[in-house]
Amino acid sequence: MQVETKQVKLLDQLTLNITLIPSEPVKAWELKLQYDPGLLQLIAITEEDFFDGYQTFYVNNKSIAYGLILGRGNITTQGIIAIAHFRAVDEGEALVQIYDAGVTNETRYLSLSLQDGSVTILGLSQPHHGWRQKEKIWDITRCPQSMHEILLFLHCYHR
Repeated sequence: MQVETKQVKLLDQLTLNITLIPSEPVKAWELKLQYDPGLLQLIAITEEDFFDGYQTFYVNNKSIAYGLILGRGNITTQGIIAIAHFRAVDEGEALVQIYDAGVTNETRYLSLSLQDGSVTILGLSQPHHGWRQKEKIWDITRCPQSMHEILLFLHCYHR
């Protein structure tokens, strides 16, 4: 089970794929995510189509998620089991770790290797989304289209 690694800008929303490469047929999976809440805000963990074609049961309780096939069936191919949705709230390097993870077949837990991911969060060293600085006075060349753009403008302005 592995989490991908990404590089984003401060205040960006991002997604990290959580992938499973089964060594044996899989009927269920479970995981918990650990991350630095000072750098990342977890929005949700959503189920992906790893068990596509089967009736499934999925639970997401913030940083805990699990999914299983209801009835008969299992999966033997690699795929994305879930996507973690975050917002970058401060600059830095954020490790995203999987722990208390497991995968099962119909009768037992299977061996599993875990690979953590990370997010590099870059500061807003340059004006963003159409704003440019002229002699320490901000010239807005277009109106902000969202709260996200307003926050980016304010962050740049106060540097």
